[in-house]
Amino acid sequence: MKKLLLLVPVGGLLLAACGSSSSSANPVSADAATLTNQEVHFCFVTQATSGTDSTQLQGCGDQNYSAHLATANLTSSVSLSGQSQSEKVGVTRIGKTEWIYFKNKWYVQKQPFPATSPGSISSLLRATPTVKKVAGIKVLGQSTTGYQGVFTASDLSTHKKKLTSSMATSLTGLKSDTFTAYLNSKGQVVQVNQTELVSSSSTKVTVTSTVQFSHFGEKVAIKKPPASEVSKGSPS
Repeated sequence: MKKLLLLVPVGGLLLAACGSSSSSANPVSADAATLTNQEVHFCFVTQATSGTDSTQLQGCGDQNYSAHLATANLTSSVSLSGQSQSEKVGVTRIGKTEWIYFKNKWYVQKQPFPATSPGSISSLLRATPTVKKVAGIKVLGQSTTGYQGVFTASDLSTHKKKLTSSMATSLTGLKSDTFTAYLNSKGQVVQVNQTELVSSSSTKVTVTSTVQFSHFGEKVAIKKPPASEVSKGSPS
């Protein structure tokens, strides 16, 4: 399995509760969320589709909410118009002419999907003007409470400050993002389902995705690769 260490700026806090504790399905303000400030470890799997194109991303990471920092390792695959694309296992580019060779090791790389973190999803919940409580589902064996909302382009202009920078960037250009977030009994976001609509005078694209988070608090050890594993030129 290819492992990448990502170093990306994120913000927000762990969402401990959203809205009221009532079982009523009436919309409640996302600002009613109770937040806790802590460091967590998480794993995630996300699958997204748009027409015949699809992408899958999975991995594990750490998020320090007080430092607004997240690190994660991941594997990914992309299928565009029926053609599968993937990086060569064990080799990846880290600069214009630099490549790194590795086997089950970590290293720093820019996050290709920066909005994929519990903090970013929590910020989306907080920034959405109205959310409603919905039926929970079983996620990785855990009972959950669901919260549903729609974040629109007009919301971005008025509630952008409540979003992490990475989430704000990912929402830019969208007409709407309809989502359902599922929280476990500890207030951790364990799954989010999203349907994003990009629309213009000539184009209309709908992207659906599901992200799951797990392994919160798991201890990990990270070491950077030795210089002997970094090479100039193209990979062999």
